[in-house]
Amino acid sequence: MKFPRFKISFGEMKMNKVVRFFILSDYLFWGGWGLISPIFAVFILQRIGAANVFTVGAAAALYYLVKAISEVPISFYLDKHEGEKDDFYALLIGLLLGGLVCLIFLAVRSVPALLASMVVQGLAFALYSSSWPAIFSRHLDKDHYSLEWTLDHFGIDIISSVMAFVGGGIALLLGFDFIFILGSLAAFAGAILLFMVPDLILPKQTLKQPILRDHAGPIIGE
Repeated sequence: MKFPRFKISFGEMKMNKVVRFFILSDYLFWGGWGLISPIFAVFILQRIGAANVFTVGAAAALYYLVKAISEVPISFYLDKHEGEKDDFYALLIGLLLGGLVCLIFLAVRSVPALLASMVVQGLAFALYSSSWPAIFSRHLDKDHYSLEWTLDHFGIDIISSVMAFVGGGIALLLGFDFIFILGSLAAFAGAILLFMVPDLILPKQTLKQPILRDHAGPIIGE
């Protein structure tokens, strides 16, 4: 099966396949959540009858707490296992959970259901933020470490800016449900992109003898 080629070059710089696909997947994931994040507090206040501003704060606090507590054991587990197979599947699970929680939001109508969805979201982002940088950092091109990290963060900031603006308009015209569906599709698209090209991350020769053994710690936060 042939996959599309995304050529990115700056002068004589050529970006390797893993970095290209990971940046694209990151753009999809954060772009989807860029639609949701700006309007999520409004969604809680309008859709959940018993909710108030304290509910919004409590939901955010629970998300960050679950994410923070989960990242440490996940990172420890990933570091204890050589190779990238564990990182790769943790990343896929994180992407799929991130897409699933967007769909869960469609059915949320009570405070307990909201808090339960925050637990799922916190776990999804913990898996993602522990595994994505671990793989990405080991495949950075020599002499372009800072630039390739910057390209990822720069793109995320631009896409999130655009999606925040677009998301507000879509929510106003079409409602919250459409926003959550789009966010879910973006997360699933990021997972499918990586799932279709596992040989980029898991070449056959590395399954028995990993090329790089060390894992990087979590770098992305949110």
